[in-house]
Amino acid sequence: MIIGVYSFFSFPKPPFGQNLRMIKILKQFSKSNKVVVYSPAVHKNNTPNPYEEEIRSIGIEYFDFNLEQEYAFLNDVRVHRFLKREYKRGNFDVLQLENSLGTFSLMRKCNVPKVGVFQTRGADEISFWTRGQLLQGNVKNFLRGRYLMFYSTLCERTLACKSSFVITTSQQVKEYTVNLGANPKKIVIARNGVDLEEYQRYSRSADKLTLRRKLGIPENAFVFIFHGSFDFPQNVEAVRNILEIRNCLKKSELAEDYRFLIVGGPVERLNTRVLYTDARDNDVYFTGYVEDVKPYLFSADCGLAPFPEDALSGGRIKIVEFLAAGLPVIATKTGIYGLEELVYDEPVYIIRDPKDTRNLLPVPKVDVNKSKLKNFDWSKTASTNEKILREAFENQFS
Repeated sequence: MIIGVYSFFSFPKPPFGQNLRMIKILKQFSKSNKVVVYSPAVHKNNTPNPYEEEIRSIGIEYFDFNLEQEYAFLNDVRVHRFLKREYKRGNFDVLQLENSLGTFSLMRKCNVPKVGVFQTRGADEISFWTRGQLLQGNVKNFLRGRYLMFYSTLCERTLACKSSFVITTSQQVKEYTVNLGANPKKIVIARNGVDLEEYQRYSRSADKLTLRRKLGIPENAFVFIFHGSFDFPQNVEAVRNILEIRNCLKKSELAEDYRFLIVGGPVERLNTRVLYTDARDNDVYFTGYVEDVKPYLFSADCGLAPFPEDALSGGRIKIVEFLAAGLPVIATKTGIYGLEELVYDEPVYIIRDPKDTRNLLPVPKVDVNKSKLKNFDWSKTASTNEKILREAFENQFS
């Protein structure tokens, strides 16, 4: 089977969870199928994709056709014609759509077996960003966000109703697609996750003290960790809440030496929303973007995910990574949104207000029951996904 994948996002190294999910799953696909990725990426000055060689090295063909617009509002007809031509030429048997933007014409007119993927509740994600622009007084971006919400909702409804099957990342996202008009019988949950074998292999050689010495972290401190891309305002707001937690701890009478490790970039994005330069006591470490987050996870004692109440998601990969590294987790309800079945009975502590840490700390140093993580392994997610693609492909002949 030749699997075609259309992703509105480009396909570089994963600076954020959507690309990470796609890369992990496509690597699994390529073991037994030919995989072709189509991406209408925007590259300034027509420069080539810097990760093209790496993409091809994992057995995936990649077509990167540049678009003049940042978003595919006016270009989805072009995308539709291109992919329809590719299908007629036999360059793929079934199409997986990884993002709803730019799929309106494609989904209405392109009569090919296709599976739509909903990683999150798209309208909610855009709404959060739009409200943030209004609070900052950026009227232009606010109006742009309102238009983006309208167009995204239009695309999502079409994607939900016109796909042969729909894949969602959680029960909550499944309910969201049903409300959009998707047939519940054609929706399958394929969760976000981790590479369990990779984490288990790393844990056998990881030594916390050695890692801390290498990373310049005090050996006897209790270290909280957060990681994520600061291109997303939800992560920026989470860092703001982490600094609230940090300030409360400094005022408390607890004797523990607490440190905060903030992994991700670009750090410059924090300038307008978070005054990270206030961390003058060397108890907050900003690393910027890193290639591999595992050394930082295994050097820490507790994961932090204090997302604001209106920042929803389809199951944050960072929560699963915290648990895979054996870390207890402090989060808000929206931090574990879509992962409730995983974190039930696990060492996950819910906070309502970052300023109220009285009943939470110090965090118990407990073990994680990693047996529950088996349902969140990328190989299992990819197997479920591949099964649905094969069914969509075979249904065209029935």
